[in-house]
Amino acid sequence: MLARGAHAQRCTASQRWPVLASVGFRRARTHIGPGVLAASSAPAVHSPSGPSRLVELEVRQASNAAELRAAAYLRAISFYTYPEGRSEFAARSHRRLKADTEWEAVTQKVEGRDELYKDLDVSCFVACVADDLVQLPAPGSSAASVSGSSSGDPDRQELLAALRAGLDASAQLPADPAAGVSRQLVVGSLDLNVGHTLPSEELIGKQPKEDPRHRRAYLSNVCVAPAARRLGVARALLRVAEEEARRKGVEWLYVHVVADNQPAVALYCGAMGFEVEQAESEGYARSLQRPRRLILAKQLS
Repeated sequence: MLARGAHAQRCTASQRWPVLASVGFRRARTHIGPGVLAASSAPAVHSPSGPSRLVELEVRQASNAAELRAAAYLRAISFYTYPEGRSEFAARSHRRLKADTEWEAVTQKVEGRDELYKDLDVSCFVACVADDLVQLPAPGSSAASVSGSSSGDPDRQELLAALRAGLDASAQLPADPAAGVSRQLVVGSLDLNVGHTLPSEELIGKQPKEDPRHRRAYLSNVCVAPAARRLGVARALLRVAEEEARRKGVEWLYVHVVADNQPAVALYCGAMGFEVEQAESEGYARSLQRPRRLILAKQLS
């Protein structure tokens, strides 16, 4: 995820999927399905040969404990490994323990209570899909009904079922019948960190030279639920976070990636317009006993 080198290099990875949709900047809606990538700041655009869009995706800034808890659960299942041979109960308990730790961490960051992040402005974003397995109560009724139709689309049913199966209750936001809001599944998350540098990070962005505290930002903790990967969720999150960074006056956006993580490099460099600013040496990475990293940069202004 880090790098060295005086001059930026253009990444060679290319965009792999068509852009299909986006609306808004702090809250964006689009649709996802196999073969679909989504979200830009323009009105919806339809691929001439792509498959039908299956579910609507909404990206927004996390604003309450339930949304931060869901983001924390995604980090627990994305960034930690679980030894083989453990019982399902043991694995589930371990995930919940890690999720609790991540929940406390992200809450402290966004509330400005984490001393290590006191010089950073941190925002957490979540990507959600409506789970219409449980229909909202009809007007005048107090009982919700269970529906297996999911709008009569078997592919949509299959996608929603796969998403539900991979997420526990922590990543499911309850319905609000009074507001007409269905239950939602949180399928992606990331943090936007506005400031000079991330804590304990060796690779530091070089731009801009003036006022990096307010004009530089880093993306971190980018994660997508396993069943929602390669459907456009990550790009949708990145687009909204990028627009929020611009709104805050950020001129340069950075992200760290493992050098041999080709899907991530392809997304950032091929589809999102980032460039390699610095590349860590193999020897340095070995000395820290971790994979070699790159730091990628994108000029927003």
